[in-house]
Amino acid sequence: MMVSGVHNVCKMNYYVAIISANVETNNPEKELEPAFDLLGAVKEKFITISDHVVPNSDFSNNIFITNTLDPTSHFETATENVQQLYKLITGKELDLTNLPEDDQE
Repeated sequence: MMVSGVHNVCKMNYYVAIISANVETNNPEKELEPAFDLLGAVKEKFITISDHVVPNSDFSNNIFITNTLDPTSHFETATENVQQLYKLITGKELDLTNLPEDDQE
């Protein structure tokens, strides 16, 4: 994912690129080299490695916790996780097809 000054996240004529992946070796930065090569010159780079955790599936205490975020850049799996929890909590699929009209549109 890449954003820029147009998105008001950095100085104009600069870009912020986000590269994410699951770690598969003992050298995660090297795993990302092909992506960095596509970017060209990099002014500053931050490498963060986070554990991916999943809560246990015992919801008998009515406490529902989502998984930690994974490398998907547009939160696809996070959205799926929230939909799964919604169904566990309500017993129904989340239906966003017939929402009320927004008066401010």
